[in-house]
Amino acid sequence: DDVAIGHVADPVVMRNLRRVEAAGHRVRTFGAVEGDYRCEDGWLVGPQGALAPLSALPRSLPHDVTNTLAAMAACLEAGIPGIDTTTVGVGLPTFRHPAHRIEPVGEIDGVRWFNDSKATSPHAALTAIQSSLKDLASSKNNGSDPMQMILIMMMMGGGGGGGFVGAGAHAAPPVINVDTG
Repeated sequence: DDVAIGHVADPVVMRNLRRVEAAGHRVRTFGAVEGDYRCEDGWLVGPQGALAPLSALPRSLPHDVTNTLAAMAACLEAGIPGIDTTTVGVGLPTFRHPAHRIEPVGEIDGVRWFNDSKATSPHAALTAIQSSLKDLASSKNNGSDPMQMILIMMMMGGGGGGGFVGAGAHAAPPVINVDTG
């Protein structure tokens, strides 16, 4: 039984899912807080009920949550033998995120720094910035300039710009020049 799975936050996807459903096909949705697969009361849930605690994710940035929900939906809705509500979340705690993608590299003076050298497209850079929105919101409370912080994140993102995204409105981490000659 075929199924179409889509992200509730994407209006184009949702418009197409409505067409698919109107044609008589099965549709499932996912999203951080709404959809058939969503996060609810600290749990990743689906139409079947609770699938895994959110705390099982090694990192729970917004895109981590929606990517996980999409993968869970695909696995469960496809009816893959051996994957059910008791097994779909087993591997979450040991998942390792790809290098160079919002990868923590350290903290200096209370500012967290991330290697995001893979943010070479506007969408990837936007994902990194959105993942730092909590830090942006708190920057107003600590006297930092949120616009300065956004500019630092954009200038230091991918595309050969060093790949460091600072979740704070301070200067970039020190650059260490190594003489190889």
